[in-house]
Amino acid sequence: MMWGAIFVLLPFSCLTCRLFWSRIAARPCARVCGIPIFSFLLSLRCFFVFFFFVDPQSVPQGIVVMAYPFGDLRPSRRAERCQNKLKSFVSELLSASAAGSSGKGLISLAIGDPALDGNFLPPPILTSNFVKCAKSNICNGYCPCFGLNGTCKSIGKYWKTNFAPSMKGEFAADHVIVASGSSDALSMCFGALCDDGGNILLPAPFFAHYDTICSYYNIQPRFYHCIHEKDWEIDFDHLRSLVDGRTKAILMNNPSNPCGSNFSRQHIADLIRVCEELHLPLIADEIYAGLVFSGETFTSVADFDTPVPLFVVSGLSKRFNVPGYRFGWVVVVDRDGYGAKLLKGVRKLATRTLMPNSLLQHAVVSALEETPQSFFEDCANRMEAGAMVLYNGLKDCPGLKLVRPRGSMFMSVVLAFEELDCSVRSDVEFSRRLAEEENVHVFPGEPFNMPGALRITVSRSLPMLHEAVQRIQSFCERHRRA
Repeated sequence: MMWGAIFVLLPFSCLTCRLFWSRIAARPCARVCGIPIFSFLLSLRCFFVFFFFVDPQSVPQGIVVMAYPFGDLRPSRRAERCQNKLKSFVSELLSASAAGSSGKGLISLAIGDPALDGNFLPPPILTSNFVKCAKSNICNGYCPCFGLNGTCKSIGKYWKTNFAPSMKGEFAADHVIVASGSSDALSMCFGALCDDGGNILLPAPFFAHYDTICSYYNIQPRFYHCIHEKDWEIDFDHLRSLVDGRTKAILMNNPSNPCGSNFSRQHIADLIRVCEELHLPLIADEIYAGLVFSGETFTSVADFDTPVPLFVVSGLSKRFNVPGYRFGWVVVVDRDGYGAKLLKGVRKLATRTLMPNSLLQHAVVSALEETPQSFFEDCANRMEAGAMVLYNGLKDCPGLKLVRPRGSMFMSVVLAFEELDCSVRSDVEFSRRLAEEENVHVFPGEPFNMPGALRITVSRSLPMLHEAVQRIQSFCERHRRA
């Protein structure tokens, strides 16, 4: 018989069982032929479905039809909305590598993890403090949801000393909120600043996790253009055109993931003036603060005197090379107090996970205050060395138009499809074929709202990067348009 019979008759079977069950539900000890009535009903329902309505020969192997007493259990709409596109693309790249026959070892330039190869280590003082605090047994208990007062003060001092020397006064401890990584800090800011159905202006290209957070809160992301011919500077006219009565904030990411760009001080000043003009708070994702290359200077939005409420998000992950520690923060700069209620909202959302990691909060204080500048300079220099291996090695490849990296851990590559054969017509296809043919992983631009481009990680070891360059060169030559 046709499988359609199941879909027609199964609901009637469900209804019959439930009506019968409702009559005897008050008799928990009811039995039929010594079998508990609940088990009997399940068996009876399966029996009827299988043997009266289904031809056993037509049942595909592995399919089991069973009655389930809890009905059709489904996840919430919030869970259904929430998706992490990067995870999906990682799975696709791994599948492509498995399907390929290159016989070469995997080189992943997709994952932005400075700790992946062990060539970027945390500062020794952070490691020793962590061990010392763990052995002390004084860091095992609960702490305030917003972070320990001493830790918040240390974060404020660290940020002012390194990135906001022009700021008048000090950061108040209650204007610093500790989070479980910068992604968690961003989530608190999004949730506090924007209601269900509101919108936040995001850069395009952007860090894909912003979209995940928006979908969780049912926030509409609106993407303003960044221009790759101008080192990914913001198109302010386009940004202004996106604003309406439901726009609650603007987000900026600098240095940029995925672009590898670093805005000039003048460009940051222009953005702040636009925020003043539009009367919108600014969320600044500055997780790559200070991680810039030769000739570049990083400028934090916190270093400007402005009435705009600023929500500066950062953490240990990339500058201290410990993304697995999941330690981040929000520093709220609010000169005139216009964002006082928003600050209160962020602090309320900080209570949703009870508290950030107590052990790390104790361990990080000395690391923030005593890690020498030479440590950060060495990391930036070695990151730049990797970026230059990729940039110099790939800039003349057919089909690739590189944007010179200025900072962060990434380099963006715009694809020139007119120089490639017809088998490579999209960034996704380029990434998939590169994984199949050369076992090199690079992220397509699609999940970053950067169609027709690639994101390449520059933090891998230099020998690995040299090998990756050779493989990508071979791939591009093989697919060069005749």
